[in-house]
Amino acid sequence: MPGRLCWQGIRDVLRQPWSCLGTVAAVAVTVYLGGIFALALQALDTEFLSDRGRIQFQVYWRVGADPELVGRQWDWMRALPYLSDLRTFTPGQALEVMRQSLNPKRPGWLRGKNPLPYTALLAFRLSPADPDFAKAMLDRLESMEGVDTVRFSPPR
Repeated sequence: MPGRLCWQGIRDVLRQPWSCLGTVAAVAVTVYLGGIFALALQALDTEFLSDRGRIQFQVYWRVGADPELVGRQWDWMRALPYLSDLRTFTPGQALEVMRQSLNPKRPGWLRGKNPLPYTALLAFRLSPADPDFAKAMLDRLESMEGVDTVRFSPPR
């Protein structure tokens, strides 16, 4: 019986080759597009999950803030609970980053008249045990001496 079915399949392919070839091509394209769609969904899911449970704060000091005070505050920030990343920028470093992103070929741009303040970027992993952490941290950062503005990105 199985041999007879195989023989019948071979005869059908030889009798109508274009129809069989079209069916095989349609199945191959469907499998290929389904795989691409699954990979795209996996990449999106991974990207969305990478920021879940995180909150980021951007702290800007007043222009001309005391460097020693800012340094002590940065040391204090390094010991904060749930901190996962801290990046700090002096006005000179911030100006260099801005210069590189706007026009790296122009030397000496804004030298001597830097309008940028000290800046800190803090990233925290939120704990489910402490639901009020983000609001409390925002209040603490805004109340620091010399701080002008605090911006944050809420958890996704």
